[in-house]
Amino acid sequence: MLLFGVLFVEMVCALMLDHMCKKSFNPIRPILVPLVAMVVMVSYQLIEYEVLVSAFQMYFSGAFVFLSFRLFVAGSEICEALNIWCFDIVNKRKKEKLA
Repeated sequence: MLLFGVLFVEMVCALMLDHMCKKSFNPIRPILVPLVAMVVMVSYQLIEYEVLVSAFQMYFSGAFVFLSFRLFVAGSEICEALNIWCFDIVNKRKKEKLA
């Protein structure tokens, strides 16, 4: 469940960024390739259960780290482009005196 939640969050974030940048959204993401490979291996019984569980755990860990890094970078870049602080009302620039 957590793996699919992480993948869903990654797809939603990509969809929102593509919409804001007026780019076309491509639902085929590189992060889904290992999941498809694992599903194929399970369907043809090319992998044992213990190895599958370990592979899913490693895939989830990698996907979570990738998503965390991507969200941090995207948030930082958006804040830098708009010259704002994330989750704060205060502006980065010092107020200029109106004199």
